[in-house]
Amino acid sequence: MILHDDSGYFISCRSSVFPGVYRVELGEATELLEALSWIKQLGLEKVKIEMDAKMVVDALCSSDVAISIFHDFIKACKREMSSISCLCRLC
Repeated sequence: MILHDDSGYFISCRSSVFPGVYRVELGEATELLEALSWIKQLGLEKVKIEMDAKMVVDALCSSDVAISIFHDFIKACKREMSSISCLCRLC
């Protein structure tokens, strides 16, 4: 995860390790949840999140209610996103 200001200047970065083997979309959703938690912890506002994980972005934009671990992470991400001023964009 990399934070930069609106001019593109580097602010900070962070890396996480999640032991085990994950499907790609579950790993991406897990990392997004970590990023949102970090953003909240830092007290940042008006945040723009850019991702290249189409399946995660599609799930975030969908109102489908599916039952899976992946969708549990998506629901948690939606809750976190609703508590901060967040713009998401698919790269």
